[in-house]
Amino acid sequence: MPKAVDWEVTQQGVAGQNQAQSPYIRPPKDGSLRIEQNQLDAVINLAVTQADVAGLLRDRDLFTALSNPQIIQHVETLEHDGSGAPLLSSDYRKAVSSRVYGIRNRIVHMKEGGGVKGAPLLGLHSREARDLAADLRLLRYLAEKAMERWATALP
Repeated sequence: MPKAVDWEVTQQGVAGQNQAQSPYIRPPKDGSLRIEQNQLDAVINLAVTQADVAGLLRDRDLFTALSNPQIIQHVETLEHDGSGAPLLSSDYRKAVSSRVYGIRNRIVHMKEGGGVKGAPLLGLHSREARDLAADLRLLRYLAEKAMERWATALP
């Protein structure tokens, strides 16, 4: 995340991450790159293009799972065209970032005994935990793209 934040700070021509904003439109009070979700936005923005994500979401089963609010509840779902297909020329990167961060929060806050904004926790043995296959595929794809983006040659 630090490399993506540094890149955004430089691109935006500001003094530091407190002044830099998410590459995606977020509410002004929540847009600063000092906020973890916005740092994830920066990583996703640099690691994948709109076309990369669109290509991944051509997989109908994957898109169906990520756009169905009943599979993993209380997280961002991807908007569809009414027939269940992705919206043409839509940039899903902000929604993907929000979804990944939402799932992260539902899992991480298990250790604290409570979810963010009243969202229920995503427990280890819950139905939702068993239904994370599409999200894990999405996350693996994003992680691979991020590693490719910031990989350095071995000496």
